[in-house]
Amino acid sequence: MDAGFSIASHTATQGDGRADPIVYDTTIYDAPLVPRVGAVYALNSSMHAAMLGTGNVAQSALQNSGFRKYAGDPLASSRINLPDEMYVVASATDLTVHGGVTSPTTRSGAFRALSDYVSAHPDAADSLQVVAVSSAVGTA
Repeated sequence: MDAGFSIASHTATQGDGRADPIVYDTTIYDAPLVPRVGAVYALNSSMHAAMLGTGNVAQSALQNSGFRKYAGDPLASSRINLPDEMYVVASATDLTVHGGVTSPTTRSGAFRALSDYVSAHPDAADSLQVVAVSSAVGTA
């Protein structure tokens, strides 16, 4: 008799996904003891998602207490926007910008430009390096 548990990629599987439409039948009671049938209302997926985000569960104290109280909406865009760090090719001895290689660019772009420059000028291989613009001396 087997006991315990096992962890492997084949032990737990997910069943087939199923999306059933949510449909409401409307019954109207506007006269005593004489109900009438109203229109059939189908709830679309965007309305369903909106109701999930603003309903009782989303507004409950359990969802908005403890550390969650300060977390904010995980799907909202960030309120803090930092610019991407820019890089240049500079001298390995004094960090002065070597303007003939590239203007400020991304890190990978600076390494690519340095590689291309060193291919054309092999004697500069040990004298140049990629550094952040904030660490470099001078401007390109």
